[in-house]
Amino acid sequence: MNIAPLIIDTGGTFNKRYQPVSGKLDIDPKTTALERILQSAAPNLDAQIIAPLRKDSLDFTAEDRELICRLVQTMPQQAVLIIHGTDTMDQTAATLAQFLKEHDLLRQIVLTGSMVPFSIDSIEPALNVGLALGFLQNNPATGVYLAMNGLVAPYTDLAKDRNRGVFHRVAKKSKKT
Repeated sequence: MNIAPLIIDTGGTFNKRYQPVSGKLDIDPKTTALERILQSAAPNLDAQIIAPLRKDSLDFTAEDRELICRLVQTMPQQAVLIIHGTDTMDQTAATLAQFLKEHDLLRQIVLTGSMVPFSIDSIEPALNVGLALGFLQNNPATGVYLAMNGLVAPYTDLAKDRNRGVFHRVAKKSKKT
């Protein structure tokens, strides 16, 4: 099956690299991380990749999230993968979910990223991208999802555990009768 999703690469830890002079990690504006990951799927994947932002998600503004929403609205693809920083992907996911509802848009959107930059260890970013694309190929219900650390679920069902550095399922509150 050939799927042609839209992939929006916004930066995040996924795209960071170590700067030996400053000793800091920064977003690489010329990163080829995503392209390198997608090479193995090239015969079966005809994705359109755009990179409207190159930011750490902690630096995202309401305007940045609005830009992402407008891109999702104006592009023809129903399946959308967003490479995003893990610190605020829940905020962007909530913004997108509200936007889809307000504009009656039928889209399947998956946000993913990584806890460790591709430039340091390529395994987690590659797993998360593969997980997200595999999920999108199965035509999920319309909505906004997160794909992190071996899990894919609606964005309200996963959360970042900052103490352990992983995403986990959120315990469902039981309904009282």
